[in-house]
Amino acid sequence: MMSNLNLIFFFILLLFWGCDQNSQSFVCDDNPVTPQTLTILTLGDSRVEGDPSGEEYESYRYYLWSTFQEQNWDVDFVGTRRSNREYSNVNDRCFDQDHEGTGGEVTSGILNTIEREQFSPTPKIALLGIGGNDLLDSQLPPAPVLDNITMIIEKLQSDYPGIVVYVEQIAPARSDLMSAELEAILTTFNQGILEVAATTNTPENPVEAVNMSTNWSDQYMADNVHYNQRGAEVVASLYFNAINRRFDP
Repeated sequence: MMSNLNLIFFFILLLFWGCDQNSQSFVCDDNPVTPQTLTILTLGDSRVEGDPSGEEYESYRYYLWSTFQEQNWDVDFVGTRRSNREYSNVNDRCFDQDHEGTGGEVTSGILNTIEREQFSPTPKIALLGIGGNDLLDSQLPPAPVLDNITMIIEKLQSDYPGIVVYVEQIAPARSDLMSAELEAILTTFNQGILEVAATTNTPENPVEAVNMSTNWSDQYMADNVHYNQRGAEVVASLYFNAINRRFDP
């Protein structure tokens, strides 16, 4: 008969064996990147990062990644930052949490980041969502913010030949925060994004504006400026549709 000590040891071994077996039941995001893998850099502010605690607001990244998995796309998210929130697996894979979103970030900060960092694996796509903190918190006029976004795109194009950049016409804040003055600023900014996309777009390095602003609803907001799950799903869907028009799975 086993002693109590041996019995405890036996159950501990079973526990570790069971955890190991469970850990082998899905594949995490360290799967090999091949020439066919679509490498995607998600770049921007807290709307890209999401709430690290998972308690207050959402990022679109998980919902975009989930759509890729459901459609059997071979994708790899790129960035030097990593979230550690728990998300549901999709098709026996766990969420690829690499990103380059930073809460409170402004366009000059993103420009500094891409001048300092060399992302690996080389991104084939960049999803750029930035500008809200410049306009709301820093109270900058749209013109210098758009100039910074132009420089960000040109730097990405220089560093990663062939990269496709999708740049957001950003969604507004909650309606009760959007004064007539802020509405006018946002309209000018988002119209400027179309012009930035047109002037930086080339056959070798395409740039496309993705409209997150039209038909936006307070029902998509977790607070004054961040997405709830529904809003994150809407943004993810708009990004996926734009990528799907240009790339094959």
